[in-house]
Amino acid sequence: MDITTHEVRLAQWLPIITQCQARPIGQTVKQWTTENGIHIKQYYYWLRRIRKEAYTQHQEKISDVHSLDVTGFAEFPLSTLDSSNRIFQPDAVIRKGCMTIEISNSISESLLSRILSEVAHAE
Repeated sequence: MDITTHEVRLAQWLPIITQCQARPIGQTVKQWTTENGIHIKQYYYWLRRIRKEAYTQHQEKISDVHSLDVTGFAEFPLSTLDSSNRIFQPDAVIRKGCMTIEISNSISESLLSRILSEVAHAE
């Protein structure tokens, strides 16, 4: 199968796979494929191909990110005591993967916006 044919078929099967994945709770794949006139072996073949394609694209994205000269983040440990000797309690905590960001109400709007923008793009 050439690349163009593969891309066309992938584009045809992606919505089918998506619809089957969103089938009603309790309905099996076999029931859904039978109701929709799809051979179950074809469904699983294209599910496998779509997953493989997604995995390949993910791996390419990761290798692209690692090949860039990226400025990283550094941890800035703060004293647990503020100027009035009270223990710091964050007003908000953001967690994404292994990253944790604790934020105080005194953070500036521009800094918070920049942090949230960077977190959205972090993997």
